[in-house]
Amino acid sequence: MIAVVGAVFSAITFGIGLGAVVAELSAHHLHHLPSGTGGLYAGAVIASTCFGMIGVALGALTRNTVGAIVAVIAWTILIEQIILQAVVPGIEKWLPTHAAVVLTTAPAAGHPVSTATTSLLLAGYAAALLLIARFSTLKRDIT
Repeated sequence: MIAVVGAVFSAITFGIGLGAVVAELSAHHLHHLPSGTGGLYAGAVIASTCFGMIGVALGALTRNTVGAIVAVIAWTILIEQIILQAVVPGIEKWLPTHAAVVLTTAPAAGHPVSTATTSLLLAGYAAALLLIARFSTLKRDIT
């Protein structure tokens, strides 16, 4: 259910933004979009949906909004960008932040991992975190 709501919300949001861009371009007599627009639309929906599920899982794990936000920022900046790239060069293509970049940018020949593989990778991160959150929540004492 989380994925469906996330996908619908991100599709509507991207669609509204795309509609505004089309209207503005039309006002300037530009009546075509780049050929990769559909792929960017799909990539943005996939990335938004997966990161929405990751956010829900982290919220369930930490039970603290500020803690979840700090954890995400620390992971992205400290772990992915600084430590892992220095210790294990080349691993960034298999991490969530890079997956989001691949899905939300125009296709380029320099991407070492395909969009489909990146989508599955990000969905795998989301599913793994949701499973961890599910089992930790079920074991938590609520009394």
